[in-house]
Amino acid sequence: MENLSYTLAVAFVISMILLQFTNKSNISSSIAVPLLTGGLMKYFLGDSGEEGEKWASSDLQYFSAIFGISYVSTMLISKNT
Repeated sequence: MENLSYTLAVAFVISMILLQFTNKSNISSSIAVPLLTGGLMKYFLGDSGEEGEKWASSDLQYFSAIFGISYVSTMLISKNT
């Protein structure tokens, strides 16, 4: 988790990119965008990396921060448009 600020900045950018697409699903953007962002972050950057391939409590904090940043940025953008 030493690069948490970098990770959160990337999560914000991914959220902004995803919000540029029209949501044609029946899932609200406030739910879909954070889930997609979390999945993309896991795929490209992996997890917090502290426990190797095991899930640890730090992973819960790591993904909660990613989902939180993505959700807040989604809500801020959707209120302004």
